[in-house]
Amino acid sequence: MQDTMKTNIFILMPHGYHILHRIGKTLGGLVLVLSLGLVSCQQEPEQAFDRPAADRLDAASREFLETLKSSSNGWILELYPHRRLKYGGYLVALKFGDKNMASVASETPISEEPTNAWVRGGYHVKNDKGITLSFDTYTQPLHIFSDPDKSEGDGTGYGFQGDYEFTLMRSTSPDTLLVRGRKTGNVMRLIRAKQDAKELLDAAIALKAKTPTAHSLYTQHCYGLSGKIGGKEVIVYPDEGGYNSFTIEEPATGKQEEHPYAYTTTGIHFRTPFAGVSDLLWDEAEQCYRTAAGDKLSPRQDPDYEGFAEYLGKYDMKCVNWPSPREVTFAQHARNVYSITGIAPRLVVLASYDPANKRFEIQTQRVTKDINPVRLIVWDADAGRISWGEGLGMYSKLDPSYTAGKKYVLVSNGRWGYDANSLYLYVINVGAYKGFGGDFAFQKPTFTKK
Repeated sequence: MQDTMKTNIFILMPHGYHILHRIGKTLGGLVLVLSLGLVSCQQEPEQAFDRPAADRLDAASREFLETLKSSSNGWILELYPHRRLKYGGYLVALKFGDKNMASVASETPISEEPTNAWVRGGYHVKNDKGITLSFDTYTQPLHIFSDPDKSEGDGTGYGFQGDYEFTLMRSTSPDTLLVRGRKTGNVMRLIRAKQDAKELLDAAIALKAKTPTAHSLYTQHCYGLSGKIGGKEVIVYPDEGGYNSFTIEEPATGKQEEHPYAYTTTGIHFRTPFAGVSDLLWDEAEQCYRTAAGDKLSPRQDPDYEGFAEYLGKYDMKCVNWPSPREVTFAQHARNVYSITGIAPRLVVLASYDPANKRFEIQTQRVTKDINPVRLIVWDADAGRISWGEGLGMYSKLDPSYTAGKKYVLVSNGRWGYDANSLYLYVINVGAYKGFGGDFAFQKPTFTKK
């Protein structure tokens, strides 16, 4: 299994070679395709030009279609949604059948929506400013990347801004085609599967579940991976949103680069190499990544965790408008981020840890995912002013008058023209929100550590 996806690229298949080679030679006589770097006119047999360009393009389209259908195991598409590649790459398994119907399964970008079961949908190969593969009926495993109704990614109305139409560029090997997303312009690999494409997809998804994420690392009190790639000392930070992308930092220079990748059955494949390295192999026994040359990346201890952990635990929270305190809990939500529960039923408030000042801070935030969400906003209880401006909030300050333990008051972070001394639940253009149990105003709160 270790080399399965690599053989898709480098091992010759005579029938595949024949078809792909002919596609390249047919397209080579077209000015459009020549501009994409396919076969030069000098390599073209003279008789290829005896037919009009439109006929040659039609012939190439038919050959491309037959190539897609010829793989009984199907294909693996490394799909990179979004023109800025900020979500990384995802595997899509494809099997092309007759009557313009294809089976599609994929690695999902949304954890709550599994997409790795086969779904049937329509496809066409057409001539539209090049030979284009279009999936023209909605199939969730593919169209989840282009569905504007998804609130994930760039938000409702945008989603992940991915492709469902792909223009053929060229073959890079007998079993690998390069295609370009019509919307994003991203170049992607379409790889002939050497075993059932769904099996390859499931194997890659299973491996992904074992590899470190930002979330799994901070639950281990780790922050990123450290070691070498291509002989360079690096710190590698997985994407905080759980997407398939690394930020690679060179500590010697402070230089940082974003490197999107796609999973394979053995590890990950960078879209563009870093320090000459395209693949990181997952070592299950040692829970680390390795390169073919022997470089190693292992989890790195979080230098801020000790200070962060001081605020974890239970508190008595008291507001001046409450008759008695309530027990609230600070738990880890993300790296240097707390989730606070107990302020009101079903309400979760996020607070960030500031390692430079060793304090926590609560800022304005959305507490529901509705189109018109409930917001936790700041309130100057003395002046009767409220604001939901981004970055406004309060930070913790130890109360020196309390000697029985640690008691924290909240102090305005100074980014508002008024004194942010309280919190308020609010829906813009509606008003105070009472849906979390009736409370909507939290006046001058304090937190006493239990």
